[in-house]
Amino acid sequence: MSGVTVQSSGLFSWLLERSRIAADGAGDRQQILIGGPPDAEEMGAASGHPLSSRELNVLRCLADGASNKVIALKFDLAEATVKIHVKNILRKLKTQNRTQAAIWAREHGIYPK
Repeated sequence: MSGVTVQSSGLFSWLLERSRIAADGAGDRQQILIGGPPDAEEMGAASGHPLSSRELNVLRCLADGASNKVIALKFDLAEATVKIHVKNILRKLKTQNRTQAAIWAREHGIYPK
């Protein structure tokens, strides 16, 4: 891979760093695992928004006008789970309703993708 630069973030970066430590023999197992992988919110914050990858997928469907039932079928989730995702999206984006969340998605380049 000479001459190739790989841009990485979130979980991939954490795994890459830990594998380098292990390969170098620079620490014991406990040192390699200290810190744990970043959670979904940390990875989202690093990419400029607070949403997990699942919430991003749900938001894209919201922006497309899909109902909770349609989203549930698309991702093989219970409707109640989708409802929780929608609630979390609205809270994290500080929006009042699905329409405002859809507008946010368009303004931030999340939709369409």
